[in-house]
Amino acid sequence: EALEGTNGKAAACDIYQRSNLPPGFTVQGPVIIVEPTTSTPVPANWRLTVQDNGAIMLTRSKP
Repeated sequence: EALEGTNGKAAACDIYQRSNLPPGFTVQGPVIIVEPTTSTPVPANWRLTVQDNGAIMLTRSKP
């Protein structure tokens, strides 16, 4: 679970290791992507896609 938004309420979400995400991987938030030095929260109504060069792209989804 993680705190989401500014309301301070916990929400269940999956947690992924960034090093395990291959190019083309896509996931719908809420999720958290973790790395050794940072974390990337992906809120509900957002989608994460790993690009061919390994960069991550967040795209807002329609609710």
